[in-house]
Formats: sequence, C-alpha cells, structure tokens
Amino acid sequence: MQLSGFQQIKDHLIHLPLPGLSGQLAMAPAVRAVEAERADQRTARLSGVLVLCYADTQEVMRMVLMQRTDYGGEHSGQISFPGGKMEPGDADLQHTALRESMEEVGTDPAKVMVLRELSELYIPPSHFMVHPYLGFMAHEPLLKADPTEVAAILTPRLADLLNPSAVRSIQVHSRRYGSMEVPCYRVDGHSIWGATAMILSEALLLIRKAEEVSRVS
Repeated sequence: MQLSGFQQIKDHLIHLPLPGLSGQLAMAPAVRAVEAERADQRTARLSGVLVLCYADTQEVMRMVLMQRTDYGGEHSGQISFPGGKMEPGDADLQHTALRESMEEVGTDPAKVMVLRELSELYIPPSHFMVHPYLGFMAHEPLLKADPTEVAAILTPRLADLLNPSAVRSIQVHSRRYGSMEVPCYRVDGHSIWGATAMILSEALLLIRKAEEVSRVS
C-alpha cells in the first residue's frame, strides 16, 4: 500500500465500527480464551501501545514493531508494538502509548497523528489490559532502539501484513504454557503471535474494511 492509498482510507479508519474481540480472536492461541475468562480483569494493570503506520522515503506504507530483549520475563524476545504500562504522570493511556513509543523506538509524539483507539485486550500472562492506539505518519520517522528494552526494530510493509499468505501456524514454547501451536503473521523472517498478532488482526481487518468502503464510495 502506498501513502496515497492510505490517505484515501484514513477518514474511514477513524469512523468505521471496530471489529472488536471477534477480530482479535482470529489470531488468538487456543488457550487464551479459556484463561481470559477465568481472570478478574477488573484488577488488571493498564498499558498503552502504539500501532504506527508510516510512509517510508518511497511512500510505501509500513508498520512499526519491535523485538524485545531477552530480559527473563514472560514476553522476553517476543515481537510487540511499542508501548508499556501507564505511569502516574501520564495524562491518559494515549499519552502512555506515545511516551513509551518515544522511549523504546524514538518516535516523536508531536509528529504522530493518532487516528483512534482500537479495542482493548486483556493479556493473561502479565495481567495487563492493553489499550492500542492506531497512529499515522506521512513521513518516515527517525527510529532509534532503546538497547535495554529493544533488541531490534521491525518495519514490515503494510501490504505484506495484509497479504493472506502471511497468516501461518507455528509451534512455540511459552514459559507459561509450554509447547503449543499458535497462529501467527510471518513476514521478513519473523513470526508475530500472541497478543501482538491479536491487536494486529483487528487493525488489519479495519484497514481492509476501510479499503472496501473507499472503493464503493
């Protein structure tokens, strides 16, 4: 997808109904739904993440993800969106998402257009309620990884993520669940699964719907 195409659907992205939980569950590990139902989500910690779409120097739309360092925690080494827990000084969860993205991958909050909040998602292993925010930049950001938290910054093309062939099934090992088969997005040699894939699933469904509406309007 090119910048011009994304700009054509931008207003639809803002106003269309969200796919919601059904859109997220399309990429959920089988064990996830059962454990989420058992948890008291009212006590979950709050976090915000940034789902940032931007145009590179060739006006090709890309998305910003990152691979976490191996810190020994539940999500060590996994691919995620920039983001983290809400801090006392944050005005709201959108502020959290923008601040954490700046700290982790160097994005400038002032240059990010936040289009809307996506559906919240509960993550059982870490007991977080994640609030994702869909962002847009018409120019390529100057990305810089925080070496303490980020092993690598990933910028897959949006067209590659939207390609149905990107959806695969892989075997992973989780500290919590052991070995299991999970759905994932496979792009640029990386496998995106778990909560990140669930958030990404809703975002991509919304983009596809916006493209459909734009074609007939």
